[in-house]
Amino acid sequence: MAQIQNNPASEGLKVTAAGTAQTGLHDGDGAAIYKVNGAAKGSQYFVPGGGLNDDNVRMFRTDRLGGQGLALNNLILTEPFEGTNISTNRWIVATTTFTQAQTTAAGLNLNSGASLANAAAVLFRTLQYYVKHQRTPLQAKFRLRPAIPTNTVAEWGFGLPANQTTEATDGCYFQITAGGVLQGVVATGGVNLTVTLSGSINVGTGNTNYYTCDIILDDDEARFVVQDTATGLILDDKRIQLPLTQIRLWQNSRLPLFTRLHNTALVASAPVFILTSADIIALDLNMNRQWPDTAAVNGLSAGIQPVSFAQAETWANSAAPASSTLSNTAAGATTLGGLFQFAAVAGAATDYALFGYTVPAPYTLVVKGIDIETWNTGAAVATTPTLLVWGCGYNQSAISLATAGIYRKALGAQQFPVAAAIGAKAERITADFSHAPLVTNPGRFFTIILRMPVASATASQIIQGMVTIKGHYE
Repeated sequence: MAQIQNNPASEGLKVTAAGTAQTGLHDGDGAAIYKVNGAAKGSQYFVPGGGLNDDNVRMFRTDRLGGQGLALNNLILTEPFEGTNISTNRWIVATTTFTQAQTTAAGLNLNSGASLANAAAVLFRTLQYYVKHQRTPLQAKFRLRPAIPTNTVAEWGFGLPANQTTEATDGCYFQITAGGVLQGVVATGGVNLTVTLSGSINVGTGNTNYYTCDIILDDDEARFVVQDTATGLILDDKRIQLPLTQIRLWQNSRLPLFTRLHNTALVASAPVFILTSADIIALDLNMNRQWPDTAAVNGLSAGIQPVSFAQAETWANSAAPASSTLSNTAAGATTLGGLFQFAAVAGAATDYALFGYTVPAPYTLVVKGIDIETWNTGAAVATTPTLLVWGCGYNQSAISLATAGIYRKALGAQQFPVAAAIGAKAERITADFSHAPLVTNPGRFFTIILRMPVASATASQIIQGMVTIKGHYE
């Protein structure tokens, strides 16, 4: 039996005392690649480096100049599909026959009515359009469950279909064809480049599994990745590279994120398409955008209720607000500020909860500033000046200001002197908390507190004003 033996005096293979072979890395000419620190470089050979992600080997990424990709993950869109209300400040829905329903436990179902009808269709897309910058990969990440029968088309990714029954002529997206084939698509001017994702997920009728799907757009390619999250296994990772004859990946500079479901003929079973999350991330880009700006772009500014997506402030169209009943234990209005009015009352040291707002779970309210404007209506101020002392309570366990442990913050004071006419306006209050925001946790209460230690209950006198609360949700 032949053996490999150590022979240091010749060109034989070197073997350690433990009997293991020694190896060295060499270039194509036989010269050693490794160098002593400070030595002159030889030929420009290198050993690719990599690492693990979800137990999958990934090579380190560099730019055209050899700079290491830093993976600066700038979140542009995040949609968890929580609650029962579809966000109308983030999404547009165009639907024919198909109905949609959303819950926190089940996500967004694009065919909640289980319709089998021919020509039934839905287009679900963002209001915002997203730009692909050069040298900045753009990633869209979905978590979804498709169970698509023959004669149904399903699509998700970047694009702008003209309507719910028309395929996008520009964009990069996943597509399940009417014949049941899952593929990646790069559409430019109505011309499609496709790559079949043959090793990928079960997309047919009866599928009960959820998968993570990524579209990663670089300068000259679209990459389609499908992962089985139970095993960490990458089921598909395929690219469509930019042809020399094509202007760029997109004809448009900006496109929305979309999903589309369309029965092109009668189907044997109802198509299922459930989205549980959708995110867009820009990589290798320092946007210098702080989280409050990102929150506002995602519809999480303080002016919008983050679960119902209704207006958070009191402001009815062309109508005065309802007169509040001033109380120490109940809110005059349950909105996050806005317009207010109340009948003049006698002076007292009582704290009134003019506004009392419940922060909806699972969000946290971060207040960074409050503005207050007040004016006099109904009748002139009579025998006693009106002094208004303002404050707020945050992270309260109850609306009632009699509750122990309320954190109160002084905001300022305003005054209407005796004989202040109808239309007289008090000085503006502007409170800035950007240095140390006021934080109210999910399910807790934020209140605007008003105390009038000096005042008179002048007949017909109405005090009106507005409270503007500046902040965002996290």
